[in-house]
Amino acid sequence: CVKPLLEVKNLRKSYKNGVLAVDGIDLQIHAGSIHALVGPNGAGKTTTIKCILRLISCDSGEIDFKGKTITENDIIQRISYVPEEKNLYEEFTVENMVNLSDRIISKFDLQRAFELVKSFKLPLAEKISSLSHGMKTQLYLSIAFAQNADIYILDEPTWGLDPIAQKTVLQMMCDLVGNGKGVFYTSHVLREVEKIADTVAIMHRGKILYSGTLTEAKEKFKTVVVTGDFSQRADLSSFHFFRKGGNFLILARDEEELSDILKQFPTSDVYEMDLEDIFEALVESETNRQGGERK
Repeated sequence: CVKPLLEVKNLRKSYKNGVLAVDGIDLQIHAGSIHALVGPNGAGKTTTIKCILRLISCDSGEIDFKGKTITENDIIQRISYVPEEKNLYEEFTVENMVNLSDRIISKFDLQRAFELVKSFKLPLAEKISSLSHGMKTQLYLSIAFAQNADIYILDEPTWGLDPIAQKTVLQMMCDLVGNGKGVFYTSHVLREVEKIADTVAIMHRGKILYSGTLTEAKEKFKTVVVTGDFSQRADLSSFHFFRKGGNFLILARDEEELSDILKQFPTSDVYEMDLEDIFEALVESETNRQGGERK
């Protein structure tokens, strides 16, 4: 069994206001693969990343890099990070920012950085304060991808980019894993995730509802569209149910559960699911089981 580049075990993080942002999650990111972490706003995705990078402290759990407890040196030398907020020195020009990065970032390839800046058509003499959000993101990614790291942690790397730039960034991510690197990223764009991710974790209210390959997820989950009278079923609460388009649906999480559902609702129709379907069903059905949204 190949050891993961990065492994998170039973990670927990709560805030002073009582919110349990990360609730005992496990994650594995392997070399040569893209692992996507998806979830609604407030699911705990960014908090998870900040705990991994020691930007905030966690309550408990283990974070290992290449089989050993992660160190500050690992984070500085081996991990390249793009945060959700793409903050850069506003008074610097694009060229100044790249040159500064060469002085302060470990294993930085200055020539590669300028090649990436050129590929995004960013003006070298332009002040960062005058760049659009999308252009700032492209500059941040140019700097991050120019670092020769083992793993690239990217928080919403394509948010705010036009479709052409999005496609370019996704190809760059695929190129990284083609060179044996690991990519761990968050995204709200599920169609994008479905195209490039090797593995995906669906997070909701601090918990991982599913983690695995997309192929496994599609084989595992099925939607049952219930027909007939179900209002008097006393054991309905044992299922993960949700509503969509006026229909009452039940999420079957494996073959055994699917069989149990069909025994109770034999005339129902069964459908396969894509990532967007699985995400929506897991999040909504889990919300129904827990009773309402987290405040």
